[in-house]
Amino acid sequence: ALLPHIVPRPGLPAANSLAQTSQVIGGVVGAGIAGALFGVFGLGWVGFVLDAATFLASAALVSRVTAAAGRIDPTGTSRTSASSSVIAGLKVVTRSRVLSGMAISLAVTMLGVGAVNVLFVPLVVNLLRVSPTWMAGIDAAQTAGMLIAAALVAALARRLAPTTIVTLGLVGVGTGIAAVAGVTAVWHLLVVMLIVGLMVTPMQAMVSTIAQTSVPDDMRGRVGSVVSAVIASTSIASMAIGGLLGDLVGIRIVCLASGILVLTAAAIAWSMFRGIDSRGVDSAAATAQPSAEPAPG
Repeated sequence: ALLPHIVPRPGLPAANSLAQTSQVIGGVVGAGIAGALFGVFGLGWVGFVLDAATFLASAALVSRVTAAAGRIDPTGTSRTSASSSVIAGLKVVTRSRVLSGMAISLAVTMLGVGAVNVLFVPLVVNLLRVSPTWMAGIDAAQTAGMLIAAALVAALARRLAPTTIVTLGLVGVGTGIAAVAGVTAVWHLLVVMLIVGLMVTPMQAMVSTIAQTSVPDDMRGRVGSVVSAVIASTSIASMAIGGLLGDLVGIRIVCLASGILVLTAAAIAWSMFRGIDSRGVDSAAATAQPSAEPAPG
């Protein structure tokens, strides 16, 4: 919600990609530090103390950002309760084809991805029969793909609409997850995760860009919260049943089904994004207020 206030519109894809990249780098570096700390001290509490300290450091950095940077356009803004804010955000999403398409496709995607996340370590250890330390290499392969893609996001955004990048990203991720079902050696998994990483960063950057450019300024935070809640809920549901299904039908079958779910999400995105302009902007959502009637068609 803050980025459109401080970044010119053409720079949003690159800025969102940079935000994604910084999270990836931070996660990889943090995991490495945690492993080193545990190896040296043998105590988990040291890592948790440093983890807490990083949040304090983040708070200090955020406090340096001027409040004016996040001040929304007062047009159409009114004081509302928490419940009415949630309802207003839902209305904006449901009345916009691009936003509802994005929310639905991401929800279906996470129904598949959540289960795979739960079963990844058992896949490596029980099926490929290699040490769990290979997870570091697998994470590194995906991270490498994400970093390479981050450097290409701005160029892609100049040639393809954000909605097209999201759809193609879902196709790539779904295909990669389905391919996990057939891996027989750990190096196969390294290649697959590198390719998945190449798809993830542009897709995530464009999802953020679409939300930033298709929503009125005073509704951007509410819509972002609604979409995040949908993604988190479906991911949790998928993780909850992923282990059970892994025991019942096998890890490979679950991975294949998860890949098919993500490909289904790509089909949903393609269907609902048709007719959106070349920038991926839903003009009806960008101009509508919470009480506006749905646009025809």
